Amino acid sequence: MALIGRVRVATSGWTGGPGLNTFYFENAADPTTFSSTDAQDCVSRVQASFNAQKGIYPSAVTIQVSNVVDVLTSSTGVLTTSYGVIGQTSIQGTGGTVAMPIAAALCVSLLTVDVVNGKRVRGRCFLSPIAGAADSNGTPNATQVAASAGLVDSLRASGIGAQKLVVWHRPVSGAGGSQHECTSTNTKDQFAVLRSRRD
Repeated sequence: MALIGRVRVATSGWTGGPGLNTFYFENAADPTTFSSTDAQDCVSRVQASFNAQKGIYPSAVTIQVSNVVDVLTSSTGVLTTSYGVIGQTSIQGTGGTVAMPIAAALCVSLLTVDVVNGKRVRGRCFLSPIAGAADSNGTPNATQVAASAGLVDSLRASGIGAQKLVVWHRPVSGAGGSQHECTSTNTKDQFAVLRSRRD
């Protein structure tokens, strides 16, 4: 029975918020276990990654890494336990007061080498609202692209030790779920458009 830890990050301070990012990790040494120590390590890693790239976000945006890590059985999605960790301080964006439209997001693809049901397993991370301005051709500027790629790459690279960043392939149509190590990332030089069911 493989287990994965779920770390959530909420962003607030903008119209249409809050936003939510979710990251999954596995214990690299033994995927059948996920301890409170693993939970704390993963939360600390996510905190450090967002703190290092807080310039992505306008100064009005607050980033909060959850102090609760849920542990799921990857094959079913059933919650097995939750760990409370040392609370992380909120992070304030440092990208200045100028912001892109809230529907324009940076999209980082989480790539794996695995295939399930004839399709490559990959995940996505959307970052919005974004500080600064687009290039003259309407695409993200180089700083925005590099910062978004760096944020997720730091989660992946630092997971080579005790925990690894994974993409969770959820159970669908009777087929069991599974987790797959994120081996690389890709950030396209274009904006993703976010739409809300609340619109």
